[in-house]
Amino acid sequence: MSGFLRDLSYLGLGSIVQNVFAFILQILLAKNLAVDQFGMVSFFNGVVSIYALVGTAGISAFLPAFSKRRALAGEPPPHAMLCWAGIIAGLFAAGNLAVYWSGGYRGFRVDLHGLYPWVSAIMLPACLSASIQSVFIGYGKTRMVFHANLIQESARLLMTLVLLKLDCMTVPNLAMGWALIYVAGLAGNAILYLRWVRVFRNPFSEKIRWSADNLGAMSFLIPATATMLLPRLIVFLTGIFHSSAETARISVALIFMSPFAVLLVPYQTALLSHFQEHRDGSGTGNFLRRAGRDLALIIAVSGAGACLLGWFGIETFFGADLADARAYLLPLALVFALDAPRAVLDVFFISLLPRRLIVGAETVRALGIVAVYGLFPGADAVRLLFAIAALVAAANVFKGIKAAGYLASRDAVAARSAS
Repeated sequence: MSGFLRDLSYLGLGSIVQNVFAFILQILLAKNLAVDQFGMVSFFNGVVSIYALVGTAGISAFLPAFSKRRALAGEPPPHAMLCWAGIIAGLFAAGNLAVYWSGGYRGFRVDLHGLYPWVSAIMLPACLSASIQSVFIGYGKTRMVFHANLIQESARLLMTLVLLKLDCMTVPNLAMGWALIYVAGLAGNAILYLRWVRVFRNPFSEKIRWSADNLGAMSFLIPATATMLLPRLIVFLTGIFHSSAETARISVALIFMSPFAVLLVPYQTALLSHFQEHRDGSGTGNFLRRAGRDLALIIAVSGAGACLLGWFGIETFFGADLADARAYLLPLALVFALDAPRAVLDVFFISLLPRRLIVGAETVRALGIVAVYGLFPGADAVRLLFAIAALVAAANVFKGIKAAGYLASRDAVAARSAS
């Protein structure tokens, strides 16, 4: 099995397991909490996940590719970049606390009351663990990442079951318990990392200083995280502008969009790592054509699976009170299907084209989604989702045109050189 297929297999299996555990966890919460409380938990998880996703300013998302380059050159892991990921995550966690204490969250429709400190308590260890695991992925240690995440997700589910058994499943208790598990997960990842780096000579000789590579990682923040950012952004914005009940329904419908994440996230992570072998242009066209064919199959399977699972599963698993979430299935599937081509386009862009193009396109797209909710705060959620689908389609069309133009110009130069 090639390195790409091995990494894709472990990452894909890990993504499947994580989504299965998350699905079971959501069923437990929905069955044992009132709709408003479930909406509050969903919004809390949305805030945590979106902050954790951007909490290292793109460094954790860029580390698989940068670590792969180090591994190919036989060099030790990029400890300087890893340290900067932790520093930025710490500043981000402190910023969240500052916003909370200054009253910056009071205007949100879903009121989390005093739970925002627990957002920082979860996002900081989550960011650090993700950064360590990104280094593992770059060095081909995907099996280690799979086992670490399996243990953490099992512990999170087990803790929830214990709270249910003790009849003390409340939103604050859930937040506190999950924070403790993420701290324990960080400790486990750190121990694994420190044991592994001993195979390198002088692994900690690199000076901790800011470098151009960190800027490159930051420019990759929105493109690299966009596949995971979109669903979290939808929940986040729904909680800001809509009720907790509406947030609960959107969150339930998004659970059934997990086939996209299960297949696309590990696919893009493995693609980002192994595309580094084609940066010089050797076999780039064939590599991208194969990736495109695989992606088309992933989109078809994910879209059909999401709609079918959701239509038959929402009322069965989550009850009649949340059955209205079916109305969001088709527009959400359309959003994710039109967004999916980024899994290939973004890797191509960040590796071969000026970063300002993709950063500009993705920044405009993200701001457009925020504007859709902000300008029409009382609008029907289904209409908002169709507007988001149009935005993501426009962004990918722009990137597709630019990518095709680059390949055509490069082939023309190669043909002139050959003649």
